[in-house]
Amino acid sequence: MSREASYERDKWNRRYRERGLGGCGGEPTPWLADHRHLLNHPGGTALDLACGNGKNSFFLASLDYRVDALDISDVAVAHIQTEAQRHNANVTARRENLRTADLPNAEYDVVVCFRYLERRLFPMIEKALRPGGLVFIETFTRRDPEISGKAFPPELLLDEGELKRSFPTLEIVAEREEIVALPGKEPRALASLVARRPAL
Repeated sequence: MSREASYERDKWNRRYRERGLGGCGGEPTPWLADHRHLLNHPGGTALDLACGNGKNSFFLASLDYRVDALDISDVAVAHIQTEAQRHNANVTARRENLRTADLPNAEYDVVVCFRYLERRLFPMIEKALRPGGLVFIETFTRRDPEISGKAFPPELLLDEGELKRSFPTLEIVAEREEIVALPGKEPRALASLVARRPAL
């Protein structure tokens, strides 16, 4: 593992130890929950990238998906493995550095990626979807620091219109780019997308 990857792993391990991860993940990301009606592949396969505490992984498993959950944090992965066993959830977690990882082709009915930006994954996500498969993705735009007051490296923020341009072979199902105020949360500048790989 590179020095940069070790730093990222240690940073997230420390953060999760300090903040805790909660039982079985908690509530799913609203953008995913709001589009639950699209998740109609029971028995299908799903991939949760930068899965964190596993909230979206367990949500997908509750809808009868077999879920692969990837994260760089050993703490997050161990937590999800424990919770999956405890609740008999069909979630398989493993540690993965997503800055260098490869994704398999035509393997998943659903791919989700929330609050994480690694542009090199975009074409791999397209190819990882089976025909008719869906990607749900949401992360911060360049407006977010002025809205939230949080500092981000510029390379971790999306340009205006970038997200919907980043999946040229997919059909856009839903998208937004706006200031989003979620219940009990501070407003954030987000770009969100649901897109589908065309059926054969």
